[in-house]
Amino acid sequence: MIRGDFRHHSETAKSAELWGLAVLAGCLSLASGALAQQTALNSQALIYRQYPQPEGRVEPLQFKNFPKWATLDMQIRERGESQSSEKYVSGYDAIYDLSRIWGGLEVRPTKWLTGYIQFLDAHALGLPLYYVSANQRDAFDLRQAFLKYHGHNITIIAGRQELRYGNERILGITNWTNTSRTWDGFLGRIGDKNRLDIFSTSPVVVRATSPDTHGAGLTFHGAVGTIISAKIKTQVAVFVFDGERSGPQ
Repeated sequence: MIRGDFRHHSETAKSAELWGLAVLAGCLSLASGALAQQTALNSQALIYRQYPQPEGRVEPLQFKNFPKWATLDMQIRERGESQSSEKYVSGYDAIYDLSRIWGGLEVRPTKWLTGYIQFLDAHALGLPLYYVSANQRDAFDLRQAFLKYHGHNITIIAGRQELRYGNERILGITNWTNTSRTWDGFLGRIGDKNRLDIFSTSPVVVRATSPDTHGAGLTFHGAVGTIISAKIKTQVAVFVFDGERSGPQ
């Protein structure tokens, strides 16, 4: 009887052990599936965070024999648009493609000096020229060209450059247009995160079939102070801008 009871209890214990292993395997399977699903969702969320973006990530072009002190970059953007009843006239419909190519070269001859030059080529393909607006077309022109001195907490940029402040709600390059915007002039910066920017520039006028030049007599000056507090996650910026036009009005 004792032997028989022992076998009975042994078989019961084995059965319970098998059931426990089965339950554990099921839990691990569910956890593995949930983890895989969460990983897939995280990856998908990461893709969503990366695209689309107002500003694309910069990916350097790599060549084996290209010098380390120089970097090439390029951006190609295509956007389809359509317009109907131009000037409220029936039949004046058009479907066209806004194409834009940026190509740049950065050189770093020393640790404290950087040079950059960038070309622009923008067209409204499929749209008759008499319908093309000034912010849609700029046939192969100079978009940026500047020298940048960067020392300890001091930066000076001289030449044709971008200005971006207040998340571009205050001052920006209007990147939604096909030609974008740049300025000719000087910018000085003191500090890094907490900093003061002072600039004196003239906005570049886009000319579709001739070289772009800075505004005729139009100057634009400004000072921007930025203070960032990591403790309370706050950024405070103070803007002072002034523009004037000289010469005949």
